[in-house]
Amino acid sequence: MLVWRLVQPRVGRTEEPRADPGNLSFEGGYLFGGQGTSAFGAAYVAKGGYRALIAGQQVADQLASDQLAEALRDAKARAKEADTAECDPDAAAPASNAAGGVAAADEEAERQARREEREAQQEARRAAVAYNDELGAAVVKHLARVKVDGRVVKILAAVDFGGELDKIAARGARYGMPGFESSEELKSGKTKRTYLQAGLAGAQARTFIANAGKAPGDQAGRMVALAVMTRYANEDAVAQSSRSFSELDGGAQLPWSLETVELIDELAGERLPDHLLAPGREQREAQATRRRELVENRVWLAGQLDALEGMDAGQRAQVAAEAKRRFGEYSTQSWQLRDRIRELDAAHEADRSAEASAGAGAAQPEEGAA
Repeated sequence: MLVWRLVQPRVGRTEEPRADPGNLSFEGGYLFGGQGTSAFGAAYVAKGGYRALIAGQQVADQLASDQLAEALRDAKARAKEADTAECDPDAAAPASNAAGGVAAADEEAERQARREEREAQQEARRAAVAYNDELGAAVVKHLARVKVDGRVVKILAAVDFGGELDKIAARGARYGMPGFESSEELKSGKTKRTYLQAGLAGAQARTFIANAGKAPGDQAGRMVALAVMTRYANEDAVAQSSRSFSELDGGAQLPWSLETVELIDELAGERLPDHLLAPGREQREAQATRRRELVENRVWLAGQLDALEGMDAGQRAQVAAEAKRRFGEYSTQSWQLRDRIRELDAAHEADRSAEASAGAGAAQPEEGAA
């Protein structure tokens, strides 16, 4: 006869089995599941649900028999799996093979995606190289000599050729202008195209300008050509680590500084083939819109600073709110406007205090007056 003891009905929680081999323990899920003693109405749960008592030797015997039979089935199944694995590893774990097949398919898909990405990058690089070569030849042909008009004067005054020629050449001329080519010989005997570093590109640009004719149009034209190449060259021709990541900039010191890029685009549009201007046109138009906004905001700020003195407190508050919308709360422009408003408010308050003091003094009677 087997001896049964009380157990805790919570799943996974039983008392440690005694040393007596006749003892069996049951988890709560087994005792109170659909196949447990509750099906016989023979499990009595103590108050609080932490202990239970199995009533009836026959019920206990049946539970033990069911549990042992289930354990025997599990043992046979494991033994069969072990034998199968030893004889035929491929058939032993079909689920594992299926999972491995899915993983292999995912890895292959990733490799294919990377191959396609590399091919797309290589194609973009080939297209950029061809575009830059054609652009460079056209720029030298059509823009190396220009009429020195007002636009050219503004471009030459705004673009810092004297201080940033290395940067200008590295962003444009080295990618395709004739005379800026560079190559290296490989061990296989073949040659590989390379691109000049900024310092060497700048040196070549100085030589390019120095070789211009004596006419002002020749000298100005070569600098304009460098600017146009900087504006339109496609940096996809090189890896990202070799790009300059800079853009042509007319500065902000001159009245027309923010118009400089538009002036360059005008000259390029008049002299270069349209198919060389098409790439990046939408981006350039967006940049032009942004520059026009900057010019408009600059004019607005100057006008408001001049008009602040004649405004009342409410009007000044409206101007400050508009500056925040246009420039941002922590921008230099907003700070400049708020500082001017504080200055005017302080001066106004000082004037009011002085007037009040003067009025109080006038209201007091003189000593000795009746």
